[in-house]
Amino acid sequence: METHDGAKTRRRKASSSKATGKTNGKKHNRYEKRKLTDLPKYYRPGYLKELDGRHSLAKFLRQICDEIINDMGGPSEISRVKLVLIERFAFVHARLKALELQMFEDEEFSDDVFGKWIHAVNALNGLAAKIGLSRKGKYVDVRDYINKKTEGQS
Repeated sequence: METHDGAKTRRRKASSSKATGKTNGKKHNRYEKRKLTDLPKYYRPGYLKELDGRHSLAKFLRQICDEIINDMGGPSEISRVKLVLIERFAFVHARLKALELQMFEDEEFSDDVFGKWIHAVNALNGLAAKIGLSRKGKYVDVRDYINKKTEGQS
């Protein structure tokens, strides 16, 4: 089933016996909405929360976001605007990887695919410039650092 923005969600129709009764102590709805397993066609805020966390795509996207956040000094050092840019960066990065795979598999890929790839590279480059390309060190209180070191030696 497609949503209004083109993203595919999967719905499972429960059997008639499960639709009204209980199974294993759980009530079942007639239709159960499942988490997304594929990248949505278009970016929308909060798409990471809609992805099924068990799939490699969701793990990959969350890893990208976590690594960028850690490079910037941790969550407490990042504004809400930068968090949105980081989420968009992960989306464009995944879309770019999909286009590269498509280009690799097709011996003669179309100009349309190549144009989308160029557009994604430029978008990724622009987001990276806005987010920042350098790492930022975390603030460490000297007293806390010494206390942690001495606790480990006891």
